Amino acid sequence: MNNERNNIINNIRKSLGRAGPICSEEAKELNARVNKPVRNLLPSRTELPKNELINLFQKMAEDVFATVERVKNTDEIPDSLTDYLKKENLPAQVVMSPDPYLDNTPWEKQPLLEIRKGIPNEQDMVSVTSAAGAVAETGTLAMFSGPSHPSTLNFLPETHVVVLPVDRITKNY
Repeated sequence: MNNERNNIINNIRKSLGRAGPICSEEAKELNARVNKPVRNLLPSRTELPKNELINLFQKMAEDVFATVERVKNTDEIPDSLTDYLKKENLPAQVVMSPDPYLDNTPWEKQPLLEIRKGIPNEQDMVSVTSAAGAVAETGTLAMFSGPSHPSTLNFLPETHVVVLPVDRITKNY
């Protein structure tokens, strides 16, 4: 067992470019770094104006194969969603949770769009949620989770459509 442990440690040392155990001077330096961590530098792009943060979020999200469709206001969301479902050959049935932002969306503009609110089941192919926030530098979404907004909406249906108001896109802090 001790021999296996030494092999693992020696392999780690080799990968770090160290021939043997660290000397006492290196140990002091490493202990000092561990005991007083320095906050990482934030990329300069975090100082972008709001419209450039939005563009950056879109680029970063698309870089990880998300589809981004911009609309001017909530009135355009039903048409945009319906167009997306048609383009992707998806059914016009979606499941979503109660959400004040989505509840104020004029879904009646698309009478053929069937919306069920609640927990998704295995037959649901599309869910629609809003996001609590988004980080522009990484294209990351922060999702709601709770009894009225089950996280299964984010994972169970094959297609997850996220409605993201631009005022929820922020920089990395």
